[in-house]
Amino acid sequence: MVIAWGLLSALGLKGLALADPFTKAPSDYGTAINDVLAKTGSELRFHSQQCGDTPSAWCRFSSTHVEILVIGRDHRPSDVQIAKIVLAADILKGHPAIQPHVIVADAFIALTATMVVFDPDLPADRRSAMVSRLVAEVHRSGHGEDSGCAADYVIDLRQDASTLLVMNVVPKSAP
Repeated sequence: MVIAWGLLSALGLKGLALADPFTKAPSDYGTAINDVLAKTGSELRFHSQQCGDTPSAWCRFSSTHVEILVIGRDHRPSDVQIAKIVLAADILKGHPAIQPHVIVADAFIALTATMVVFDPDLPADRRSAMVSRLVAEVHRSGHGEDSGCAADYVIDLRQDASTLLVMNVVPKSAP
């Protein structure tokens, strides 16, 4: 898993060159992320679980250890764009045979693939440094945040009844 994360960071893969990468519909997230993961040789894949349009457009995707909610914002009835991407992984609950670092690695691989697609102008070395910094901050204080070219990133480690790693990706153009 760590190898795939390193590949994502080191390869410098570029996402689709869009003026605003968040113009994708929430339902397009899975295909875009899975394409990046496949190009790196990662076995991690996200499957669409459910999409809806109330109160706004949204889709849920999941892998074995990571859940992703992609929330849209409507500008016109036929023009839905992504307003927020939330990645979450419950590090300790329900995974007795899996070491917590494997779940954390999957979550950060998913975040890095999301950065490749939705922050395509972020240079690979800067992306790699940002992810490393975020990992260190979350490990040290339970919270980390940073800003890319197209998005802002906020990560929290919530320790209540379980230990939930929550990552928020918000476009800079969001209201």
